[in-house]
Amino acid sequence: MAKINLQDKMPRLGVSGLVVTGQEVLLVKRKKQPAKGLWSLPGGSLEFGETLKEAACREVLEETGLHINSLEFIELVEVTSPDFHFVIAVHAARLDKKVEPKAGDDAEEAIWYDISMLGTLDEQALITPGTAKRIKRLSKEF
Repeated sequence: MAKINLQDKMPRLGVSGLVVTGQEVLLVKRKKQPAKGLWSLPGGSLEFGETLKEAACREVLEETGLHINSLEFIELVEVTSPDFHFVIAVHAARLDKKVEPKAGDDAEEAIWYDISMLGTLDEQALITPGTAKRIKRLSKEF
């Protein structure tokens, strides 16, 4: 009987950054699994010794090239499947002026996307599940 590596079955703590300017949200197209090729909020795993906010700021910088130090915790999201289990600390910031992102690290693309058009991405299954609704709801709260 094969041994199960319990480390592979442990939930992982991640962070994401919901960055809004005007009526647009910062999105990245994921370069790696899970959800490779789908649009999502910039984010990734918490590293040892980091605060959640530091991790969120780092991930936004690594994936979009934008230095956003004003990110603040807004909610926890749990994402599960038979293959993975993530608990994601969502952080949010609203910018006064738009700065063009540049994809880096594990993002194929980084863009500003009109929040009112997120339903189109959702209908075509081009955005990570639940993200469009989360963005629409949370962008009204901060």
